[in-house]
Amino acid sequence: MAAAETLNVNVEVNKATFASYDSVMTPIFVLEIDEQERPVYAAFNAFACNTAGLSVENLVGKTAEEVYGGRYGALAYARHIQAMLGGFPVSYELTLPLRGKPRTVRTHLEPIFDTTGDVGYLIGTSADMSEAQELRETRIDAETQVREIENFVSLAAHDLRSPMRQISSLL
Repeated sequence: MAAAETLNVNVEVNKATFASYDSVMTPIFVLEIDEQERPVYAAFNAFACNTAGLSVENLVGKTAEEVYGGRYGALAYARHIQAMLGGFPVSYELTLPLRGKPRTVRTHLEPIFDTTGDVGYLIGTSADMSEAQELRETRIDAETQVREIENFVSLAAHDLRSPMRQISSLL
């Protein structure tokens, strides 16, 4: 069965469902499609609020653009719109200001359809990928330095061999 077909599920999302997300130790958020056809935050679990350094009151009813502002918010909002209009799961990485610091976040959005077949909610999960990103960058830097050292040693060995060959020839 295709992924899009498996998503054609009529799910009634309610406040009790949102409350159960607080027991999950992964950032989870819910976007509701409002009357103006905008995906706005309807819920953020406790772990997500703690990770972002935001309170539910500062999030509910707002778009990502309103919450994060600037380029950060515009990029997140564009992904939310993509999932809403496309009606298929979307995964993406972007940088968001969490607790005042830019962090690389990988997010997955899953559309939930209402009884009319339209996307009514987007359920999102996020993971902070900053440490993995830093590790990748450190590994690339180390590999570059190793190559530079190997090139230097190769050149130095060649330069040292040339005078020795000439001395051997003279002898």
